[in-house]
Amino acid sequence: MNPQKQTLQAKASPSLVWALLPLLVLIIPLVAMPFTEAVVWGTGDFAVAALLLISLGLGGVLMVRQRGRLSLLMILGAVIVIGAALTWIELAVGLF
Repeated sequence: MNPQKQTLQAKASPSLVWALLPLLVLIIPLVAMPFTEAVVWGTGDFAVAALLLISLGLGGVLMVRQRGRLSLLMILGAVIVIGAALTWIELAVGLF
């Protein structure tokens, strides 16, 4: 038997961490809602925002895992961020 103590550490997948980390952003409107009438979000608003933020996080993880030319990865990253920003703007105020 091994006399050394072995400790178990729960290791979260980096993909899971980066997918769920942006959800912390959703705490901001949740906390703001009771204090101001300017923030009025429903369940659907939170669901769409969560889906968009999780997609952005997973897109970033998939982009980082790709091997290839740096310029191509930078373009892909810009497309992901710009696409998410345009979607957020459209859903928020309907500019397009």
